[in-house]
Amino acid sequence: MPVHSPNMGPWRTLVLGAFGCVALVGCSSNVGVTEGVGLLPSASTSEVNADYDDIDAAVAVAAGKNEMAVLWSNQRSESPRRFYLKTVRDEPVYLFIGRQPSFEPPRPSQRNQTGAKPPEDLVMRCTVGRWGDDRREEDLLDAIEDRLDELRGKDAAPIRR
Repeated sequence: MPVHSPNMGPWRTLVLGAFGCVALVGCSSNVGVTEGVGLLPSASTSEVNADYDDIDAAVAVAAGKNEMAVLWSNQRSESPRRFYLKTVRDEPVYLFIGRQPSFEPPRPSQRNQTGAKPPEDLVMRCTVGRWGDDRREEDLLDAIEDRLDELRGKDAAPIRR
């Protein structure tokens, strides 16, 4: 037969209440999907005005400069562009590049005299490593931005080390 202490009632309520509060707070974390791209809120972000068609070339060059390799990317026609890279230390890198929403009405002709599309406002988001690494994220985004600037309005540009 269990021994009941008359003083145990308030302690049981207090302990169960504290456990319930910890469980609710722990389960209500806001870390998760950011704008449908699956990044932690601490991901580094950058904006650039560039040719959307040059994204693959810019990411390939920037990855090499930052000792990373592109392992996977989605289709060129999809926006946002998603890339999965690995560092030389086998750390995951998630990169998303999408078009900035425009509030201007579409123009009848989106091409200039040479037939090329004008540059677009792009948003880049990146996470390096499982917990993020601000310096390497910024280095990768800066390298992509530099390469996109070199390629803007051109068919090709030499790679500068």
